Amino acid sequence: MHLWLLFLTGTAVYGISRISEPDLKAINFAKAIERRKLNGSMIKEVEVDSGESCSFECLEEEKCRSYNFESTNSKAVGFKCQLSDSDRFVGLANFTEDPNFNYVGIQAS
Repeated sequence: MHLWLLFLTGTAVYGISRISEPDLKAINFAKAIERRKLNGSMIKEVEVDSGESCSFECLEEEKCRSYNFESTNSKAVGFKCQLSDSDRFVGLANFTEDPNFNYVGIQAS
């Protein structure tokens, strides 16, 4: 009897925590293309502390299809993260070499 009550209590608490969690999003990003950058179509530029932070910024921005991440940093703080509503296939003419950036796009399923 006590185990059954404990099970019901645990289920109720778990159920409440699941209801109160925000909707989760997931995107698969392709492998970074080093020393390349997509110019134009930038919707937002933010300062981040890592490549992972940049990918989270893209995930949070609904229109984001790819991003440029500043791979070299001469400053003591932050890296540039440039979010784009395009990708290298649409903007092939704007996909250029840049030794300071890495390009990351959403991986097609």
